[in-house]
Amino acid sequence: EEGERSRLLESCREKLDPRDRLLLKLRFEDEQPVRAIAELMGYRTVFHAYRRLEAVLAALRGCLRQRGVTGRG
Repeated sequence: EEGERSRLLESCREKLDPRDRLLLKLRFEDEQPVRAIAELMGYRTVFHAYRRLEAVLAALRGCLRQRGVTGRG
């Protein structure tokens, strides 16, 4: 089940804009602070970076819901 969820997540991630995939990579794989990401990616403020990150995560959750993945359990 976990492997299937991972495949579905990757499928949803691949549908994102490359810039949004970079945002996710920097935050969750490279564990960069949002302040550093905002500067690196040219967001006007840290708030803009947080807002974009939340929008991307919401898009991923929506994509997963459409594929039948709900909750964490």
